[in-house]
Amino acid sequence: MELFIEARTLSCAHTLCNHCITEHLQRKDDCPNCRAKVGLPVASITVTNMVESTVSRLPAEEREERKKIVQTRMEVLKEQEKRYEDLKKQIEVSKKHGHVFYSIKESWKQTQSNLFLQGLKQFKYIRSRKLYADMVGLGESEIAQLDQQALVTAAKNLKMKSMENESIVEQRRRLTLFVYYGTKMFLSAEGTS
Repeated sequence: MELFIEARTLSCAHTLCNHCITEHLQRKDDCPNCRAKVGLPVASITVTNMVESTVSRLPAEEREERKKIVQTRMEVLKEQEKRYEDLKKQIEVSKKHGHVFYSIKESWKQTQSNLFLQGLKQFKYIRSRKLYADMVGLGESEIAQLDQQALVTAAKNLKMKSMENESIVEQRRRLTLFVYYGTKMFLSAEGTS
């Protein structure tokens, strides 16, 4: 059994390690334990601290095994953080040169949708995905302010399944999960090709 590494708590109150919930949310929009629909996970510092306290009392062999897992994940995180910094610099250079980014509130052409989605797919790291999405007005606070029509337009631009019959709260939840995790179940047949 693996103890949580970077614990995250879901809106249903279940807690998982960050790595595990990230992988799950890339495929589905529910809790892997109770199957409740969830939003963005929240860091659970209390659980992480309790786990670290427990780890310190484990036998040396188990502590060493955990240390290897943590090191592997930290190496991946370091590489992802480097890609994030590179993206941040690229965006700053683009802004300095006066480049204009698409607006998620406007209908995009097929080529614009494809270009944006290709770029977004490059990033698995949530900070990079957020930064990339912020360029077009898809930050968490911007999504929370999108009205019904803008949400429908955003879903079409991102080649997501139609959300027109969903509540505005549900549309925002789906859009947020898709932007931050790339939740595949929200893609239309056109978006999966």
